Amino acid sequence: MKQYETFELHFHGPHLTQDYADIPLWAEFVCDGASKTVKGFYDGDGIYRVRFLPQKSGAYTWRVWGIVQAAGQAYCEAADGIPILTVLCQWRILYPW
Repeated sequence: MKQYETFELHFHGPHLTQDYADIPLWAEFVCDGASKTVKGFYDGDGIYRVRFLPQKSGAYTWRVWGIVQAAGQAYCEAADGIPILTVLCQWRILYPW
């Protein structure tokens, strides 16, 4: 796991035939007493995924519950630098005359 990069867990579970969007799957990530809960999703063919973007480096514990259950630990390495977010904007100014 690396700071500011997507961390993904995947699990095998029951194959769904309908209603992929509304599945009971959550994960909690905890580092230094701070926790973040995210919702997982069904990716088809019995694969379930949870994605998390760690904001700080350090040791994390995680647990998954819902349609699949799991728990574990991972270490998040510090980022190489400060992330840069580039936003491209297009402005349109309308004049009344």
